[in-house]
Amino acid sequence: MFARIETHVHTSLNPHRRPIASAILITLVLLFLPHSAGYSGFGWAGVAESEYTMGTAVSYSPNGDVLASGHKNSILITDAQTKAPVQEILVDFPIESIEFSSDASYMIVGMVSELPNTPGTVVFELETDGNYSRAKHTEDGKNVDAISVSNDDMLFATATEDGSIAEWHIDTGTGTNLDMDRLYPTTHNGHINCIDHSDDGAHLLSGSDDGVVIIWDRANQSEVARWETTDPIMDCTFSPDGTTMAWIGGGALYLRNHDLTFSYSGQFDISEFASQVDFYDSNHGLAVLIDAITDVPRHLQFINASTLPIQVEATLYLPHQALEFNIHPTLNQIAIATNSEFVPVYADQILQNTEIPSAIDTDQDNIADNIDDDDDGDGILDVFDNICASGNNCHLKPDPTFMRNVHIDIDGNDVSIKDTIHLDGQQSAYVRQLVADSVNDPARVDQSEYDDYLFSMCDEFNPTEVKSRWANHLQFENSTFIPNTIQCAIDTGLYATRHSDSGTRISITWTLTGVTTSTMEAPYNMTMLSGLQLPSSSVAQIVHTFPIRVEIDDASGMSYVEEIWNRRDANLQVEVITPPEPELSEIESVIDLVVEYWYAVFFAIICVGSLAFMIVIRRSNRIDFTEFDQEEEYYDDSWEDMVDDAAAWDEDMDIPVPKKRQPKPPAAVKKDLNRKPTPPAAVRADLRKAESDGVSSRKVRKTAKKQEQGNDDNPVEFSHLIESDASSNDEANQDEDAEMEDALSFITSDVGEKSKKRRPVRRKKSSD
Repeated sequence: MFARIETHVHTSLNPHRRPIASAILITLVLLFLPHSAGYSGFGWAGVAESEYTMGTAVSYSPNGDVLASGHKNSILITDAQTKAPVQEILVDFPIESIEFSSDASYMIVGMVSELPNTPGTVVFELETDGNYSRAKHTEDGKNVDAISVSNDDMLFATATEDGSIAEWHIDTGTGTNLDMDRLYPTTHNGHINCIDHSDDGAHLLSGSDDGVVIIWDRANQSEVARWETTDPIMDCTFSPDGTTMAWIGGGALYLRNHDLTFSYSGQFDISEFASQVDFYDSNHGLAVLIDAITDVPRHLQFINASTLPIQVEATLYLPHQALEFNIHPTLNQIAIATNSEFVPVYADQILQNTEIPSAIDTDQDNIADNIDDDDDGDGILDVFDNICASGNNCHLKPDPTFMRNVHIDIDGNDVSIKDTIHLDGQQSAYVRQLVADSVNDPARVDQSEYDDYLFSMCDEFNPTEVKSRWANHLQFENSTFIPNTIQCAIDTGLYATRHSDSGTRISITWTLTGVTTSTMEAPYNMTMLSGLQLPSSSVAQIVHTFPIRVEIDDASGMSYVEEIWNRRDANLQVEVITPPEPELSEIESVIDLVVEYWYAVFFAIICVGSLAFMIVIRRSNRIDFTEFDQEEEYYDDSWEDMVDDAAAWDEDMDIPVPKKRQPKPPAAVKKDLNRKPTPPAAVRADLRKAESDGVSSRKVRKTAKKQEQGNDDNPVEFSHLIESDASSNDEANQDEDAEMEDALSFITSDVGEKSKKRRPVRRKKSSD
C-alpha cells in the first residue's frame, strides 16, 4: 500500500505570493522531519458536506459503501465514492462517536448525554430501502466517545457514568431501552478513552486518563493484565488478526503481543500530541494522528512495526483541523473529522469509469454529455458555462485559461515544462474554508495557513513517477530527455482570500526541468505521446486531465500551439523549423543601407562638413556697407490712414450730451412776459429805464444783488418776472444754437483743423 520512495520534499517558492518567511519555514520543516518519512501516497480526493458544523466523528461502514460522520446533533451518511449525501439523521445530543457492526446492519452512535435518564447511545438499524432508522438506546453513559462491537455483532461495549464498562445487547431490550449483558468492575480512575474487543472475542482492552491499560477476560469480567504509565492513555486497539495490542500516551507508541505471555513487542517515540492510533492494511502497519501544530503541521504518521527498529514509513500532512480519522476497509482512502461541516477525503486515486460511452463525450472522460455536469472539461459547470469567443454552445468549448495548460520551453540542451491546473470553484471553496479555519481567524487565509497547505499539497505526489512519465512522453529526434528537478507552487487563488470566497479558483503549477542528451537546434522533430497524465495521488486527481492546451517555444523563435488535445487524440508530431526572417521596417532598412554603404555615408559627411565650414568662414569675413546708404523721404499712406482714423475717433468722443429743455411756464407767466395785460405805469417806467441804460439780459443774474439793494428804496412789482423771462429767452436761444452747431459738426469739417495735420515722413535709404 505504501511504497518506500524519496524522503525529501520538493517545494517551490512563488515570488509573487511567498515571502522569505515561507522559505525559512519549509527549510525548518525539512530539517526536523524524520529522514525515514516518505510520501504518503494519499492526495486530496474531495469533500463530504453536511448542513451542520462541529464534525467530531467519522466512520466507514465495514463493506466500504457509505461514510458516516457526526456533526453536532446530526449524522451525515454519504456515498463513499461519490461523496453524495444519502441520508441525514438528527439525534438528541451532540455526537461523540460512530461505530458499525461487521455487516453494517447496525450503526451505534455515542452522544454527549449531560442529563440523567436520557439517551447516551443510540442504535440505528439498516432498512431494506438502504436507509437507517432509529431502534433502541441506552441511558447509561456520559460523553460516550468510545464504542466497540463484539466479533459476533451481538453486543457492544461503552463506558458507564461511574467509570466502569458495560456490554449491551445490540437489538434486544425492554421498550426503547437496550438490555445490559455484562458489567465490568470500576477500576479506572479517569475517563475511559478507548475500548476494543479482541478478534477471538475472549478479551476486552481498555485505557483511560489514569495512565492504566487493562486487558479483561470477557467471560468473568476480570483483569487478565494491566500496564501503567504516568501519562494519560489516548487510544488503544487490537490488530485486525488479534495478534498485537497497541496504545499511545505520553509521546510513545506501545506494542504488546496478544498471546498467553502478553510479552513486549516494541516501543516507538511519537509526538506527545498524538490522539488516535489504528491499524491499516496489515497487522504491523499503524496510523497515528497528531492533531496539533508543532514544528510541522498536523499529520498522520504511517508506522511500519513489522521489523525492528520501528520506523515511519510515510506521512500525510493535514492543512486543516483533525479530530478523528477512519481508514476505508478495502481502498487506500482516509476520511478526517475537522470540527466543521466538511469531511475531507484523501486517497491514492479516484475511481473512474474506464468504459467508453456510446453517446457523445466531448471531454473524453468516459462520462456521456447527457449525464456530465461539465461537458468540455474546463472545470466550469455547464449551467454557468456561457462565455466563449463564438458566443454559442460554450459548454462544449473549453476555456483555454482554466483547462489544463502545458508549456514547454526549449533552449539548446535545457528543457523546462510547466503543467498548470485549476481546481474548480467548488473544490477551491472547500480548500479555502478548511484552510482558513485551521490556525487563526477563519475570516481569510493568512500566511501560516497558506504555508501549511502548500507544504501539504507539495508532499502528496511522487516526483519519481512524474519524472519517469515525462521522460517517456516527451521524445526528441536523435536525443533523450532527462528530467532533473520538479517543483510545485500555488499560483493564485488561496493566499489572503476570504473564507466566504466561492468563486476564485486555485491555480497550481508543477515545474519540471531537465536536459537533452544533445543540443536541440532548429530544425528538428519532437513528439508528445498521447495519454499524458497528471501527477497521481495528488490534488490533481480531482480535475480533468483532458483536454490539454499545449504550447511549445524554442529559443530560435518558433512557437507551436495545440489549442485542444484530447485523451484519445493521436500523438503530437511537432516539426521545429527555423523561423523565416521578419520583414525589415523602414528604419531597419535605412540602418542596413548605412552599414552596407558606409563609405558613401562617410564621403557625404565629409562633403557636408566642408560646406558648412566654408559658410561659417564666409559669414565671419563679410563687410557691412550700411554706413554708405543714403536716406530718402517718402510718404507712408498707411500711417496717414491711421492718423485720420484716430482723429475721427476723437471727434466722435467730443460730441456733447444734449441738454434737457426747461419746462414751459404757466399761461399767466407767459402773459407777463409778453406784457399782457399792460403793467402799471411805474413798472413800465422801470422797464424803459433799464432799456435806456443798455443793460444786457445775460448780466441780469450777475447784478441781481445790486438790483435788490437798489430796489429797496423803489420797489417795483413783477420785476422778477420780467428778468426771469429775459433770462429764459436767452438760455433757450443758447440751447438751440448748441444743437445747430452739433448738427453742423457731423455734416461739415473744420478746414482749419485739417490744415493743421501733417503728413508723416519716412526716410528711405537711397539705392545709389
